[in-house]
Amino acid sequence: MFTSLCVSLTSKSSDQALAIGDHHGDPTMGLVTADEVWFITAGEGLQCYSRASGLLTFFRRGHSPLAAPGSAAAWNVHDARLEGERVVRVLIDPWSEFASVWRVDLRDASVAKLSDGPFLSREPYRDNVEF
Repeated sequence: MFTSLCVSLTSKSSDQALAIGDHHGDPTMGLVTADEVWFITAGEGLQCYSRASGLLTFFRRGHSPLAAPGSAAAWNVHDARLEGERVVRVLIDPWSEFASVWRVDLRDASVAKLSDGPFLSREPYRDNVEF
């Protein structure tokens, strides 16, 4: 059984923790921008946090361009990569019908679909997928 896990950010200088999001089950990955302004976690959707903008959520119902009647409440983000300081490339579960690659621009919280696939439903799971 999966539980909701809180994502927290801990200050090195004060050792104080700040809750910055949550994921149902274990997050699949995390990223920090080089200037340490944005903190990104993925798994059950994508969550991006900065002190200036607060928490932005993508790829969950109500926060997803994939939302449609009868669709999943959240999409598994298999992987994400930084493309510059404020742009994230996102791979949605390549073993599902929603397999796709997206670009999230944190400057304006815009989301753009780059491609469908890769579709790996006939292949075994692997951590590293080219996208």
